[in-house]
Amino acid sequence: MKRIQPLLIGLILIEAIYAFDTMVLAIAMPSVANDLDGQAWYSIGFGVFILASLVGVVWSGSSVDSRGAHYALLRGFACFSLGLIVAALAENFFVFIVARGIQGLGGGVLTTAANALINAAYDREQRPRIIALLNTAWMVPALLAPGVGGFLVEGIGWRYIFWLQLPILLVIGYFFLPLVRQYKPSSSSQVNFSLTPTLQLVFASALILLLLNQAEVSPLLLLLPLAFMLLFKALQRLLPPGTLSAHYGLAASLCGLALTTFVFYLSEIFIPLLLTEAYQLSATSAGFALTMAAVTWPIGGALQAWLIQRYSYRFCVSAGSIAMIGGLFLLLLQAWLGWSHLWIYLAWGYMGACLGQLKAAGRACAMEFTQPGQEGSTASAKGVLDALAGGLAAGVAGMIYNIGQQQQWSLTGSVSLVWLVALSVAFLLLPLAWSRYPKGQRRAVSMLTAEG
Repeated sequence: MKRIQPLLIGLILIEAIYAFDTMVLAIAMPSVANDLDGQAWYSIGFGVFILASLVGVVWSGSSVDSRGAHYALLRGFACFSLGLIVAALAENFFVFIVARGIQGLGGGVLTTAANALINAAYDREQRPRIIALLNTAWMVPALLAPGVGGFLVEGIGWRYIFWLQLPILLVIGYFFLPLVRQYKPSSSSQVNFSLTPTLQLVFASALILLLLNQAEVSPLLLLLPLAFMLLFKALQRLLPPGTLSAHYGLAASLCGLALTTFVFYLSEIFIPLLLTEAYQLSATSAGFALTMAAVTWPIGGALQAWLIQRYSYRFCVSAGSIAMIGGLFLLLLQAWLGWSHLWIYLAWGYMGACLGQLKAAGRACAMEFTQPGQEGSTASAKGVLDALAGGLAAGVAGMIYNIGQQQQWSLTGSVSLVWLVALSVAFLLLPLAWSRYPKGQRRAVSMLTAEG
C-alpha cells in the first residue's frame, strides 16, 4: 500500500502532461503553420496524432497483457520524448507532422498502459475515486494552457512549448517507472500485436476523415461505404467480442464511452470559432469557454464516485445522458433565440460536468466487467473507440461546415446543425443505458463478473 499514493501521483502527472500538450498545441498551431508554411496541411497536424495513437493504443493493450505495464510505459515515454525533440527542431511542416505522429504513438501507449494500471493496482471499491482524481489532471492544464501557450508563442517562440515538456516528461518517467515494476501481467499467455488490422484501421480512418473534409462534393465520396466496411472489419478483429453489437456489460460500456466522446468533440469543435467570429471575442476569451468545461469535468467525476455508492450503473448513465441532453438543448436555444454569448460559457461549463460524470461511469463499469489478465485489452479497446469517435466527430463537423460554406449559411446556422446532430446521437445513450447496463448494485455486478 505504500506505493499506491506515489503511483496515483504518477498516473495524474501522465494524464496532465498529455492534457497540456493537447490544449497548448491548439493555441500554437496557427504560428507553427505560418512559420513552417503548412497552412494547407493545418488539420493534418491534429489528425496524424490521433491516427498514430491508434497504433500505440492497440500495441500497448497487447503488450500490457503479455509483458506488463512497465514494458509498454518505457517505450511510450521514449516515443513521446522523441516526438517532442523532433517537433522542436522541425524546419518544415512535413517533419513537424512526422514528429506529431511519433508523439501520437507514444501518447497512445502511455494513456492505454496507465488506464490498464488502474485496474491492476486498485480494487473495485477504490476505482471510482481514482477515476475521479484522474479527472482533476485536466483542470490545471486547462487553466495554464491559454496563458502559458500565449506567452510562449508570442514571447519566445512556439518551439519552447515542446522543449518545456521534455524535462518534465523525463522526470515523471524517472520516478514513475520503478513503481510499476511490481505489477506483472496477470496472464501467462503471449498476446500478439495485430499489425494487419491495426494498419487497416488507420488507413480506413484516414480515408474517412479525408473524404468527409473535402471542400466540395466529389465522386470520391462513393468510396465512403468501402472505407466504413474496412473500418468495421478491422474493429471486429481488434475489439472484444460483441463490442460492435453493444452486448450487455463490457461491450455496452465501451460503446457508451465512444458515443459520449463523439458528442463531446462534436459539440466543442466550433465553440472557439463561433465566439471569435460571430461575437468578435479574442482567442484567449474564447479559450476560457473550453477551460470552464475542463474545470467542471472533475466535479462530474466526483459526483459519479458518490452516485455509484448508492445507485446502479444503469441509473447513473441514464441520469447523465438526460443531463447532457439538457445541456445541448441550452446551446441550441442560445443559438436559435440569439441569447447573450455568456450562455455558451454557462452551457459548456454545465456540459463539462455532465461529460465528466458519464465518462467516469463508463470507465468504472468497463473495469467491473474486465477479467484478470485482460486489463490491457479493455484499455486498448477504450482508446481505439475514443480516438475513432473524436476523429469521426471532427469529420462530421467539417462536412457540415463545408456544406454551410457552399450554401452560404451563417456560422451560427452551421454550428446549430452540428449541435443538433450531437443532440440526436446523445439520445442513443438512453436506450443503450436502459437495456445494456447492469441494473443491480455494484457488488452484484462484481459477483456476476467473477462467476462469468
